[in-house]
Amino acid sequence: MQHALEVRNPAAWSAELVAVARAHNVALVFSGSNDYPSFADPTADFVYARLMHARANLRAGYPERALEQWCLRAMRWARGEDNPDLPHVAAEAPTSGPREVYLLFIGAAKQRNPGAAMALRDQLARVGAT
Repeated sequence: MQHALEVRNPAAWSAELVAVARAHNVALVFSGSNDYPSFADPTADFVYARLMHARANLRAGYPERALEQWCLRAMRWARGEDNPDLPHVAAEAPTSGPREVYLLFIGAAKQRNPGAAMALRDQLARVGAT
């Protein structure tokens, strides 16, 4: 059984929260939102990201370059690496073995989220990551 916490209270995000989540193998959800705290500290043997920036005027919901970036980030997480381009709370991210990666497109232009997921899937297939 895997556990993930989406912590929306900015005051709760601290190095101590990250340390406790790591000690218990609980993922802290990267919210990918301007409205909620979005930190990408890896804390478990899986990563859970909720991406909330789909745009109605784009067929795939996201610009191609943004999907390419998420493809690369997902592959790094899957290899047990970190994504230092994303915001973090803790000073260091420990390296680990391979991780499962869950990327959920949700919010914003809801009608575009399925297209974003399919475009990311296609992007991963092109680089042989699926």
